[in-house]
Order: sequence, then C-alpha cells, then structure tokens
Amino acid sequence: MCHSGQRRRGLVRANCRAGWCWEGAAWHSAGHQAACGAKEEVPFPGQLMGGKSRVGDGGRIAVPTTSNIAGHGRYVYLWHCPQGPGLEAPLVADLSGVYFRREGLGNNYLGGCSPAEEEEPDPGNLEVDHDFFQEKVWPPLAWRVPAFETLKVQRAWAGYYDYNTFDQNGVVGPHPLIVNMYFATGFSGHGLQQAPAVGRAVAEMVLEGHFQTINLSPFLFTRFYLGEKALEHCIL
Repeated sequence: MCHSGQRRRGLVRANCRAGWCWEGAAWHSAGHQAACGAKEEVPFPGQLMGGKSRVGDGGRIAVPTTSNIAGHGRYVYLWHCPQGPGLEAPLVADLSGVYFRREGLGNNYLGGCSPAEEEEPDPGNLEVDHDFFQEKVWPPLAWRVPAFETLKVQRAWAGYYDYNTFDQNGVVGPHPLIVNMYFATGFSGHGLQQAPAVGRAVAEMVLEGHFQTINLSPFLFTRFYLGEKALEHCIL
C-alpha cells in the first residue's frame, strides 16, 4: 500500500502483460488490479493518459471498452535532388498521401507516405522498408515533381505513430467511466501540430470541467461508443 505523495520505484519487465509502465500506474491509482500480479491502491486527484507507442503484443492501450490506440510503424526518407523545388517550396501533401518538404539549403527533401491498412508493417520490426519507397512513395513524387525522377535517397529512419485505428485522430478529454482520468493520445502522426491546442484544452477540462477556448468535443472518448468518427482525407 502506498500513501499519497510517495514516489514508487520498481522494475519494468518486457514480458509481463501489464502494458505500459504508466498504464500500470494508472490502473493501480484507480484501484484496479494489474495483470503483473501485484495490487496496490493509491489515492490520487487525477490521471492524464498521454500516448507513447508500445509493441510486442500489438501495442494497444489497456483501457476499458477500447483497444483502438496502437503503435504503428512509419518510415521517413531523406533524398537529394539538385533540380528539385527551390527555397520557396512549401510542405506538399499529394492526393495519393505522399508528402514532402524541403530540408535545409542543400537541395535535400524529407517525406514519406502512410501505408494502406492492408499493408501495415509488423509493429515489432523497425527496419526501414526501402522497397516501400521505391514502390509507393517515389512514383507519386515523380509524377507531382518531375525533377524527382533523378532523386537519390540519402538516408531513412523508422519510428512509431501513436495510431488511432478508429479514425486516425486524437482522443482528448475525460474517460466516461473512470473519474478524473483524462486522455491526450492517439494523434496518429499529427500530434505535434495539435499539441498547443490540446494542451490548453486538457488543462481547461481538468480545471474547469469543460472545453473553453476551442470546442474539442468531436475528439472525446465517447465517440468510440457512439460510432462517430472524426475522419480526415489525408493525415501526415
């Protein structure tokens, strides 16, 4: 048993079924028993669930009534093209889903594309798929910018999106069943763009009990129950 204000320390084992370390803390704090076999109750004023992707068992968040948030692998490529768009080039999102932007002053460009649902990579494998660039990214790039037919890929890297399989948009606000639990997760790759507004909105929800500056009701957790998707045509 822990007392309010105490700091907990322990060992996180990769093969246990308790999920993320903050999930375990959240469920213990809420008085739930975690799958790792230990039970403790900690009085707490509230809990904020912020997403970080997890893999191994599909990377899903262990939250009652939904398993829609998962870690999905994504690739980003950096290429060089001396004849590419100039310094005035904006961030470009093609209708195919391919995107790119200029990176620095050396005629380098950064971009990629989210795979189709049936082509989702194995979440346990973070090796860059260079064939994906050749087959899915480069052809639309060269069609949109003919100069990219001569591009040379310099490097690439892989990482995880905190992916919402329901509608690829963030979950913001309170849990409808667990008092004082709040979400800011599942942004599917565009969380950095939305972070300032989401931070303010969650703070308002915690302090005032409702959104004030911006109404983010379409992103509430309850949309999972209601089947109301907040869909966008293209998410980078």
